Amino acid sequence: MSQHDTKRQRRLYRFFQGFVFVIRKLPFFLTMHLGKGLGLLMYYLSTRERRNAVQNVAACPLLNDEPKKIAKESFKHMGLSAVEFIKATQLSRSKLLSIVRVEGREHIEAAFAKGRGVILITAHLGNWELLGVILSLSGYPLSPLVKTQRGNAFDQFINNHRKHFGMRPIPVGFTLRPVLRALEENRMCAYVMDQNPEQSGVKAEFLGRKARIARGAAVVAQKTDAQVLAGSIIRIGPWRHVVKIVPIELIRTGDPVEDIRKNTQLFSAHLSALIMEAPEQWLWSYKRKWED
Repeated sequence: MSQHDTKRQRRLYRFFQGFVFVIRKLPFFLTMHLGKGLGLLMYYLSTRERRNAVQNVAACPLLNDEPKKIAKESFKHMGLSAVEFIKATQLSRSKLLSIVRVEGREHIEAAFAKGRGVILITAHLGNWELLGVILSLSGYPLSPLVKTQRGNAFDQFINNHRKHFGMRPIPVGFTLRPVLRALEENRMCAYVMDQNPEQSGVKAEFLGRKARIARGAAVVAQKTDAQVLAGSIIRIGPWRHVVKIVPIELIRTGDPVEDIRKNTQLFSAHLSALIMEAPEQWLWSYKRKWED
């Protein structure tokens, strides 16, 4: 990193620290409006991301709503979620658990009871960072696979608080060994699978279109026989969320290569179904690479 970039990152970090300070001082009802307003501001200022969002919505065969409407709501929701996560760091464990209802807790308990670890597949849906917080505070040992951006203030803030809430993040990269170790300890490894894979991936149907989906979760599931769960968190009101957890039974054909392909496609189908429950809460602005 050049000296100019280093100074720029320091300025951004100081600005972000000031922003966090202000958010924490404001009452909750004001931060909700501020978050939506910031998201709306980014919708109008971020030309490239706005274009990505509108184009992605318009090309999704599962939707027939006005693309600009869903795209705009998505931006507002992301702004709200960012501010909400900052305010969440001020709340007690009991308060945080009181604002989120967990559906499918029995599936989590049954998965851990097997003693082979748990693989959670999820997406950038709802306040996805809050999903990890709630699972961790509920007593489930969580190791999310995370991408880290050097010098990114918000990224650093989130990673620090992941650890504060009891998570043990695993950096994305050469992750197989630490993931296997975490599963051996009967931990839950969370894969956010709705973005472009770093390698070739598996061709699968995602949101009604063809895309490449990361195969890592299917590979690890095959190696370990860990229970796979699909999970999401959806906003249902001001400071009210619902977590939904469903179990996934792996496909086993006897052909390891074919199993990885089919299970990755299966995971993609589950993620698409979760996103379609609240499409306005998904990250449509991401530059997804489509195969068709």
